[in-house]
Amino acid sequence: MRYGHYEFLVMPFVLTNAPVVFIDLMNRIFRPYLDKFVVVFIDDILIYSKDETSHAEHLRAVLQILQDKQLYAKFSKSEFWLRELIFLSNIVSGDGIRVDPNKISAIVKWKPPKNVTEVRSFLGLVREVLAEFREIEDVADRSSSFSATRTRRRIRGL
Repeated sequence: MRYGHYEFLVMPFVLTNAPVVFIDLMNRIFRPYLDKFVVVFIDDILIYSKDETSHAEHLRAVLQILQDKQLYAKFSKSEFWLRELIFLSNIVSGDGIRVDPNKISAIVKWKPPKNVTEVRSFLGLVREVLAEFREIEDVADRSSSFSATRTRRRIRGL
């Protein structure tokens, strides 16, 4: 075709907004199921269910959507029928969501900061790990003086 156009079969690397486009695609195709039994974060698809029967139905629905939209999931990178998993740095199970102990360990073992940049790095990690907890206000309160030892003690007490 002399005056046609080329159509990419995969996303070219030069597009700087490729992740945004892909996230939008994933959100659009899974919209009917989002927060009902599917959570999508970029290319991670988390399917959750109350029992095995509904989980099989949910899994089938997600795989059907992927097939219909000609999207592929690599079987070797997939995990099925898990009772507990790490998702976005949290441990997710039927009992709820909890922070990965490795993240808490990193905070507890953090060397005392020596300058403002190191304080910001430490507080960034603490905020990331404890975003759901109201105690973060005490740790990062700008009106109080910073104490790495006191912060570690507060974290250990959680």
